[in-house]
Amino acid sequence: MLLDSISLKSIKLSVVFLFAGNGFTDDDARHFTEALSTNSRIKDLDLSHNKFCGRGGEHLGQLLANNEGLEVLDLSWNHLRMKGAVAFSAGFKVNMMLKHLDLSWNGFGNEGALAMGEALKFNNTLVHLNLSYNCLTNEGVSMLCRGLEYNETLRVLLLAYNSITVEGALALVNVVKNTPKTALEQINICVSGSGSVML
Repeated sequence: MLLDSISLKSIKLSVVFLFAGNGFTDDDARHFTEALSTNSRIKDLDLSHNKFCGRGGEHLGQLLANNEGLEVLDLSWNHLRMKGAVAFSAGFKVNMMLKHLDLSWNGFGNEGALAMGEALKFNNTLVHLNLSYNCLTNEGVSMLCRGLEYNETLRVLLLAYNSITVEGALALVNVVKNTPKTALEQINICVSGSGSVML
């Protein structure tokens, strides 16, 4: 259906009933990649609350590397974790269409943060990135900052409910302060009801 569709622009395949999702796994990610690598009409894809893991991250990274239409992608509440996060970020690095990316609740860790930071050096379209609840520490934030120093499009960065202290917050503030071409307008590192910084 996705291969043949000429009118479908938005797909939501996320079911939050008891957090069960649709149960899509790594093997299913391959099918989405095959279909959407040639379908540039889909603009909004929600695959949150599923079971994509390491190989799923590889497949979905390939999807981003090849797709020329997708602008919004929600992969929150999956299990991409470190290897999957690295593979996904490699595909995202060469994507030139995506504007909104939600990767919250994926366990990226600092290894994933390093890969995402590297991708942000090259990506020049993303404006909204959600990495909340991803087991990032100050070290991971430092790695992200290396990419933010080069990025000129990202406006909103959500890092809520990670293990970030004052050190990580200062690293983010220094990037904004010392990067003349940054587009960042909002950074959220809250661990409760506060912590969002509007720039």
